[in-house]
Amino acid sequence: MRVALVGASGVLGRALIPRLIAAGAAVRSLARSPERVPNAGSVGHEIERFDLLSPDAGLRLGALLEGCDAVAHVATAIPADPRVLGAWDANTRLRQEGTRTLLGSALAAGVGQYVQQSIAMAYADGGEQWLDEEAPLDSSSARAAICAPVRTMEAMVRAIPPTRLRWSILRAGSFVGPGTAQDRVVAGLRTGREKTISGGAHYLPLVHVEDVASAFVLAIQSGIAGVVLNVNDEPIRQRDYLERLATQLGAASPSDVAGAAPVSIRSSAALVARTLGWRPITGIWPTTYLSGPAPPP
Repeated sequence: MRVALVGASGVLGRALIPRLIAAGAAVRSLARSPERVPNAGSVGHEIERFDLLSPDAGLRLGALLEGCDAVAHVATAIPADPRVLGAWDANTRLRQEGTRTLLGSALAAGVGQYVQQSIAMAYADGGEQWLDEEAPLDSSSARAAICAPVRTMEAMVRAIPPTRLRWSILRAGSFVGPGTAQDRVVAGLRTGREKTISGGAHYLPLVHVEDVASAFVLAIQSGIAGVVLNVNDEPIRQRDYLERLATQLGAASPSDVAGAAPVSIRSSAALVARTLGWRPITGIWPTTYLSGPAPPP
């Protein structure tokens, strides 16, 4: 099987490449920064410089997807500081314009399978309730910059009959592991900057990026079609996560700050376990951070 991986230089793409190769796939990595793509030293791994938002993306994809059996869309542009004006613009374009371009090109090239990365954090606040894949995505104006593009992206994928393209959508939890936002959390705990918010009772749907990569491999291998799957570890309350992490690091427990509590996403991964036999193996606790210098803030 030949798999085109769009967004290969991102944290998920880098984790996915060696797993796909180990599973016997030939990988065509498409990335804006090919120098960041691990070559994995394997025959059959091609790396192409490609920008999904470039004006000629649609024209180039015809050749780049030729001979591919599957395509995985894991390209994102998560801003370093989401508070900056226009910080989410590139990510929005990738999820809307980029997805539209890639879907059209995949159909035109006769690619059989399409796997789309999505996010569990797009759910509406669920409080204490478990959220399965039928739970509504957030349509509030307060979170429109994050959630509206996800709703549009998923709707475009789901509009395609699975008989024309075997699509699946993996709604991943918030990534942990080296190179993810967990670096900032660890640094913040060590310096005392990381806080729980209003008691930290809200649930976080965390998942190690390596575990997400394993779910993508299973989805591609299985050929599943027309399904949306949550992919996350057991959801954990913010306070429990930060306090346990602080203990592992030998840092002080975080103090609390008042404010509107973030949304609570207690998303269930029961369906992906039944459908693909997936379960998290790596887990959310960062063994690489327990000694040595702190990661950069």
